[in-house]
Amino acid sequence: MLFRSHESLRRDQETEHPEDAAVIRTAVRTALGRLAPRRRAAIVLHELDGLPVREVARLLGIGEVTVRWHLMAARRELARLLDSKEDRR
Repeated sequence: MLFRSHESLRRDQETEHPEDAAVIRTAVRTALGRLAPRRRAAIVLHELDGLPVREVARLLGIGEVTVRWHLMAARRELARLLDSKEDRR
């Protein structure tokens, strides 16, 4: 998934170019901040915190199908936001 492919970017010393990791982290944080609160919560809880959909649904007080919908929409929106940042370089 989007975030799991960047697990090595959590700590600068794990990357060949620490400054690249910092730039990517900043871009992801900025993009996350532009998501609607529920989408942001769903994607952070599931992708970054590693919680299963069932647990995210329980914590947010919504159905599992709704969590999956928010995850899909958040991934799509993050991809769009991050691609537009890449285009500006």
